[in-house]
Amino acid sequence: MSSEVVAVLRLAPLALGWPSVHRFVRREVGEIIEVFDRTVDPIVDRSVAGARRRREISRILLSTSVKVCLAMSGYAQAVGIAFQADRAILGSSFTRVYDDLFDNFRAPSLDERLTVLFDGGSFRPQSDAAAVLLGLYRAIEVALRREESDPVYAALRRMHRFQIQSRQQRGRAVSGAELRRIT
Repeated sequence: MSSEVVAVLRLAPLALGWPSVHRFVRREVGEIIEVFDRTVDPIVDRSVAGARRRREISRILLSTSVKVCLAMSGYAQAVGIAFQADRAILGSSFTRVYDDLFDNFRAPSLDERLTVLFDGGSFRPQSDAAAVLLGLYRAIEVALRREESDPVYAALRRMHRFQIQSRQQRGRAVSGAELRRIT
């Protein structure tokens, strides 16, 4: 017998689980799309001019949400806790827009303006992406229904400070100690 046939035979028992994985993915993806259509699509529709651009942004955010939500849903099942698709979709979409704004659309004073938003202040979007970010942020606030003093907001502010510091990695050498502190 060839080594390829032996390898296939050795892995064959693992294939027995694929039908249940396939059912899980189909069921979960269907739910993710339904919840995305209810939660994120309306925000994109209100925030972005142009149907083509709205479709493009929705497609990107849906792709991110599907990947993140499949992982989170599987984890929730594994540890026996309820999976909240609406929060996972809002959070994954927010994170994607935040990262894109931060890394690809460097705007003047963006760091400071986001700091003000995360401190409970006002935020005036200067682009479609920033408008989507604000819409997602407000939807997350509503979904969480937490006081401004809740630790989740302190964690967000701290994460944002580290994100700002991560820019130190661009254009200059960063010491190992600085890199460890940032990451």
